[in-house]
Amino acid sequence: MSSKDISFNRPILNQSGPEEKEPAPSKQLIHSAQAPDYEPAISICVDFSNIRLQTDNYKCPLSQSKQIDVGAFVKKVEGDRKVYYRGVAGSSSNIKDCKFIDSLWKSFGYETYFQLRTFKKERFVDEAVKNMIFGTILRSRHMVNLKIVLVTGDGNTSPYGLMSFPEMVEITICKYGRDVEVWSNSDNLHDEFLKLKRKYPTKLTIVYIDRWETELYKN
Repeated sequence: MSSKDISFNRPILNQSGPEEKEPAPSKQLIHSAQAPDYEPAISICVDFSNIRLQTDNYKCPLSQSKQIDVGAFVKKVEGDRKVYYRGVAGSSSNIKDCKFIDSLWKSFGYETYFQLRTFKKERFVDEAVKNMIFGTILRSRHMVNLKIVLVTGDGNTSPYGLMSFPEMVEITICKYGRDVEVWSNSDNLHDEFLKLKRKYPTKLTIVYIDRWETELYKN
């Protein structure tokens, strides 16, 4: 199967200070009883709550927001690339909506973790996505050219002292030697990801979903 690398990088503006030398990735990638597989592939881990809605600005009422077209998004992010793993997590305060979204993602072959949200803030989605990433890394040590595709712009630190997504991205690059793609709406992308992009310019790719806003988001 053919493979193409997505590299829709937006230029980073207002950079200051000397250019940093990109740290070398770990050499401890292959440690598996299975024979090495050199075919390029991706593992997709989606924080659906982070990309589900799009607004022109954050002061816009929720009723004016746009819903992402899941089928169109799946087609865009996967392209014609070989997919090793597909996973998505999210939540909703409405049980019918939660079941519908869960079923929808399952229809595209995704392992789903959706839960009814009974608190103002989600308490499990981020950790579910992080477990997908670590699970993939541990199961795919024989896959030399596997890239992690993380769909989220969330870079906030956890109130419980847990690892943030940017910290996980850096560990994925440095300790496990994996390249990473981060897909996010530009207004949603945390500055920590931009710092990582400057630090690991060849290992981290940032893809801005809203460049296809008319294709992917519907009123």
